[in-house]
Amino acid sequence: MSEQHILIIIGAVAISYGFVSALRLKGSRSWPSVKGSIVKSTKRLEHTDAGKLENADVAYEYAFGEEKYTSKVIKIGGDMLSQPTKRAHSEADLLLAKYPVGKVVDVYVNPKHPKVACLEKAGAETVFISIFFGLLAVVAGLYFGEITAFIHKSLSWLRN
Repeated sequence: MSEQHILIIIGAVAISYGFVSALRLKGSRSWPSVKGSIVKSTKRLEHTDAGKLENADVAYEYAFGEEKYTSKVIKIGGDMLSQPTKRAHSEADLLLAKYPVGKVVDVYVNPKHPKVACLEKAGAETVFISIFFGLLAVVAGLYFGEITAFIHKSLSWLRN
């Protein structure tokens, strides 16, 4: 499989993820809210090749119908933060301060699939980023395919 095909496939996957996130975000506008409570709110440190990464690990419980559920989804559209090396250490701290253990929160629940819930009907930046970079990858794949075809034609013309 050539680099051209790999770029096009990666781009198509990113675009698909963006559209799924957009549909989920749009659908969440009509979700009802129920009361829930934060059951976990801790900082998680990861060491990566890019450096130290601080992340907030937040979980909450809620009841919908007769069932109890647990979720970790904060933004329904997804959450794409900046690069780990550029991420402010306070971003995780701000999230932990916003959602401390024991806090009663509004949980937005998908009534058709109550396991799907969120604390914030947000995440449009994820939709934009996914679709933008997906289109960029597809265009790059098509462009490199054209360059490769041009080079092959040029080389075959020189040989003749």
